[in-house]
Amino acid sequence: MKKISIRDLLSSPDEIPEGWFYLSSDRMTWSINSIGIFPDENIEEEVDNIEEDPNWMVTLDNATIEDLVENLTMSVGKPTIEELFEAFLFYFDNDAFIDK
Repeated sequence: MKKISIRDLLSSPDEIPEGWFYLSSDRMTWSINSIGIFPDENIEEEVDNIEEDPNWMVTLDNATIEDLVENLTMSVGKPTIEELFEAFLFYFDNDAFIDK
């Protein structure tokens, strides 16, 4: 299992592991510094344990995270980490890219 902050995730999307990113199930606590996890998809038991744990919620997969960073970069040039976080939240809530 790999732990990573949202800040690091959005700053270096090409370095994140494959799979789904899990965050605290309390969406209101998410911040740019929140720590999430990527379970090792090769270890089915690890994935099952996280999915059954009410403290964790699945958010976005690595490909979608890479796409939202690329989309925002194409729209605004060099987005700030705050803009990337806003785009992450927007995609999670709306299943769509943010328009800037």
